[in-house]
Amino acid sequence: MANQLGFWWPDDRHYSSEWGAEEGSPPEGGAMVTESEVVADLLECGLDDWVALHDVVWYGTQGEVNPQSKVIVVEVLRCLFAERLMVPGDLLEEGFVDWPEHVDWLGRAESELERFGWAPMGDGFWLRLTDRGRSQAEGLS
Repeated sequence: MANQLGFWWPDDRHYSSEWGAEEGSPPEGGAMVTESEVVADLLECGLDDWVALHDVVWYGTQGEVNPQSKVIVVEVLRCLFAERLMVPGDLLEEGFVDWPEHVDWLGRAESELERFGWAPMGDGFWLRLTDRGRSQAEGLS
């Protein structure tokens, strides 16, 4: 059928804002991811390379940094550190250098997140898999 502009356009065409949510899709405004989902994603990423702070923020916030998503990111880091799945460190000329064991990893991580305004964009610390983290990540694949 022709529309007012003179070319074919189906009558049942709707704007995406009119579409109903598909079954299983997140509700409008986005759904929060769970801590376990983010941990699994980061472990799988760690199989290929070191994981940037930016990736931790992205997976935990899905691009929407708000108080609830910040809590998820912090809890994910707490889990990764407490379960000894990943170790934080810095990328230096000599490669990945673990943060010292005696440092409060979570406190330091939170400080870096705040310093970068929760948008590290490649800055900040990195994470590497431990043997335990690698084993768990390989079990996910």
